[in-house]
Amino acid sequence: MGNQQDKPPQSISKSQQQQQQQQSKKTNQVQNQYHIAYTQTFNTYQQENKINISHIPIENQQLGLQFKQFVLSIFKTDTLNLQQYLDLCDILTKAPDYNIKYLNKMRPVELMFKFMGYSENDSIANEVCLSVLNILFTMIKNGDAAKYLMNRIYDDSLDSNQRVGYVCNKINSIMPLVGDYIEAYWVKILSSNQIQSKLEKPIIKQSSKIIDDEIFTVLSTQNHFCTEMTQLYNNQSSGTSFNRLAWNILGYGGPTLILIYLDKKLNNLPIIFGAYNPNPWTDGLKFQGDSGCYLFSISPSFRTYCTTGNGQNYAYLNTKNIDRSKYKVGLGFGGNSEHTSFRLWIDDEIENRSKVASEDDTYHPGYIAGEIEGQIGIVFIEVWGLGGKQALIQQEKYRQDRMEELERMRKVDKKQFFSGFDQAMFLEKTFAHRDQVREEIDRD
Repeated sequence: MGNQQDKPPQSISKSQQQQQQQQSKKTNQVQNQYHIAYTQTFNTYQQENKINISHIPIENQQLGLQFKQFVLSIFKTDTLNLQQYLDLCDILTKAPDYNIKYLNKMRPVELMFKFMGYSENDSIANEVCLSVLNILFTMIKNGDAAKYLMNRIYDDSLDSNQRVGYVCNKINSIMPLVGDYIEAYWVKILSSNQIQSKLEKPIIKQSSKIIDDEIFTVLSTQNHFCTEMTQLYNNQSSGTSFNRLAWNILGYGGPTLILIYLDKKLNNLPIIFGAYNPNPWTDGLKFQGDSGCYLFSISPSFRTYCTTGNGQNYAYLNTKNIDRSKYKVGLGFGGNSEHTSFRLWIDDEIENRSKVASEDDTYHPGYIAGEIEGQIGIVFIEVWGLGGKQALIQQEKYRQDRMEELERMRKVDKKQFFSGFDQAMFLEKTFAHRDQVREEIDRD
C-alpha cells in the first residue's frame, strides 16, 4: 500500500474568520476596560509609582489581613508596581484562566480557601470552615447565611473535620453562582467601584415575612434568579383562600418560587422550604411542568431535590371541586398518579391541611421540611415571580381574557333565563358540561 497522506487542515470560511476576529476584539476591549479601571485605582493610591496594598479599602478586617498575606505569598512584598498590581487583579478575577504554579488554575471558591491559607488536601474543623464561609458570604450580602451551608456540608458525616477539596466541591455544587459573586466582589474592590458587576442580585420590591438578608444570600447563589423578584401571593395580605392563591399565579408567564415558613423549629432554626417551577401554571386535572422543577429546603439545612427521571408528576394545580373525584383542589409537587399522596401538597385549606412527604418517584428522596412527615402547619407562604415585566404583562392579558369570558357567560346565562328560553334547556346544558368534565376524568 502507498503512504497515506495527511488530510489537509479544514479550511475556515471568511465569515468564520470575521466572527473570530470580532470575538477576539470584544475580549480585548473588555480586558482593556478592566485594566484601565485597575490602572486608575493604582494611580489613585500609588506613591512613587508603587501601591501599598493596605490602601485598598476592604471593610472586613479579617479579609483585609488575609488579603495582605496572600499578596506577600505571591509577590514577596506588599508594595506593588503597576504590572504586579494588574497581575494581582487578574489572579483574583480570572483565576481559572491564570496559570501559575502557585494557583494551578483554581476556581474562585478554591482560590478563596487558598487565599485564607488552606490547600486542597488540608483538613479543617467545622468552626474554621464556618469562619471562612462567613467571609465568603459577606462578599455577597450576609455572612450569617453560612450556617445554612454548614449544616449541609457536615450533616452527611459524623466527622467534625473535612478536607478542603471536599468542602469546595460541596459549595460549588450546592450554590452554582457563588464563584461568580466572589469574582464580582474583587472586581468591585480592585477597580474602586468603577466597574459594576454584570451579575446583578435580584431586587425585591415588596416586603417579605420569609426572605431576610440571610435567606436572600442563599437564594441569590442559585442559577434560576433574575434581576427582579415580584411577589405574586402571600397569605398575610392576600388571605388564606386557595382560590386567591391560584388566581394570583395563574397566567403569570414565567418561573415561580414558592416559599413556606412553618410553625415549628429544628435545632433552634426555623423550618423554611419550598418549590420552583420554571413554567407558567395552568389550571387542570393533569400533572404539568417538566424536569426543571425542583423542591428545596433552606433552613435548617440548604438542600435541593431535583427530578430523578423515573417519574413525571412534576407539578399539579386544580381549582375544580368535583364530587367523588380523585382530583383534589390544591397545588402539589410529586406524588403518585392516583393523587392520593404528594411530595408537597398545598391544600384548599392552606394553613391546616397541607402536607409533605420524604420520598416519591419524581424527586430525589429526603426531608424537605426539617424532619417532618405528613401534615404541616403553615405560618407564612409566599409565591414569587421570577419572569420580569413581560411575565406580568402576560398575566394581565390572561386576567382580562378571563374576565371577558366570565362576562360573556354571565350575559348568556341571563339571556337564557329571561328571554323566553326554556329553563330546562339551560339546565340540560349545565349537566352536559358536568358530564364533559366527568368524561375528561374517565379518559385519565
